Amino acid sequence: MLTSRRSAFTLVEALVATAIVGLASAAFALSLAANASLRAQASAHANAAELMAARLASLANRACVAPDTGGTATANGATESWRARRIGAAWSYTDSITASPTLTVRGTGLVSCLP
Repeated sequence: MLTSRRSAFTLVEALVATAIVGLASAAFALSLAANASLRAQASAHANAAELMAARLASLANRACVAPDTGGTATANGATESWRARRIGAAWSYTDSITASPTLTVRGTGLVSCLP
């Protein structure tokens, strides 16, 4: 009867274990890269939403007798271009925000103005 009293791994076992650890490490590195990309996209979306909300708030606080407005602004790496004109008791606005090379947010609508 043969009995084995080996105290070490064979070369094949060591190669298989190394390959498994290598594949797991590569998958982990890819997930970290994807996480960084998703976090950057989420930050750009949040920045665009904040800029749009701020523009709408400024229009809502604008008097109806004020002249039409528009312009371009840059903040936190985003570029915003807007135009607003009074229609009755509201501001009709168009807003475009470019927050990253792949994210452009456009909004149009009406906001009530102050009497």
